[in-house]
Amino acid sequence: MKRKNILFTGPPGCGKSTLIEKIVAGTKRPATGFFTREIRAHDRRVGFSINTLNGKTGVLAHKFDSKELIDFNELLMANTIQINTMYQLLIQKGYFTEAEFLSKMKAVQIDFQKGAEA
Repeated sequence: MKRKNILFTGPPGCGKSTLIEKIVAGTKRPATGFFTREIRAHDRRVGFSINTLNGKTGVLAHKFDSKELIDFNELLMANTIQINTMYQLLIQKGYFTEAEFLSKMKAVQIDFQKGAEA
């Protein structure tokens, strides 16, 4: 059977993405492709996510406002403080050497990057 490409267009909120999801869920044939969804914050569009038909999701585009950026930086700072405290405690108590701890943190970072790229 010959493959066909289908493109749905229409104004925001008319149901294009929902239609695609329903068609894919209702067919027994394999489907490939993607659709986008709005990312909204404070009742306004701030970006788009990209969603593949096999269930993967990522950010296609996103605009951070200064308040979100401050909150994100605060979150990073809090996590850094927690990691430093954990680092000192585990080494001080003899659970890990400094090299072992840094090696484990590197492995976590690699796993995180793989997950973010998927």
